[in-house]
Amino acid sequence: MPDADKEESFLENPDSKRADDRLVYHSILVPIDFSENSEKSAIYAARLAACFGCPVTLLHVINLQDYPINRYPLEYTVPDRYISQCEFAEAEARNGLKSFENQFSSRGLRVEIETRVGSPFEEILTAADNCAADLIVIGSQGGSGIGRLLLGTTAERVIERARCPVLVVTGL
Repeated sequence: MPDADKEESFLENPDSKRADDRLVYHSILVPIDFSENSEKSAIYAARLAACFGCPVTLLHVINLQDYPINRYPLEYTVPDRYISQCEFAEAEARNGLKSFENQFSSRGLRVEIETRVGSPFEEILTAADNCAADLIVIGSQGGSGIGRLLLGTTAERVIERARCPVLVVTGL
């Protein structure tokens, strides 16, 4: 009987229309690593945001350990000054996020883009707290190689530590 009591209390008002009884999202965070899976997660997040009419924050985390020195030298020459690898990576990320931003704004959705530098899963969790996200939509696989094997995926770490639900998009 104790199990039946739990079930009854859970299903007590299945037809309730009160706002606190419905599934509603007010802010969605979408980490973007520019992989195919992050494109799929962005599409899915755009659909959800359209359904709930909520704003979306697109986030790219720059993990400088992932940037090979020969691809991104430590300093770049631009007119009148040098910029650091971090500044260059951030500018590249912001440019890359613009196409994702357009997917949301073209649907009339409110969208913000953000870049951070650091450990991807830690920065995703911090960004979720900062934008008061009540849902994180993340791709299932982005990283690869030995780092992923030793450390586990970013999505797994986010799932383990997030304070809000995490929707992992594996494919559409």
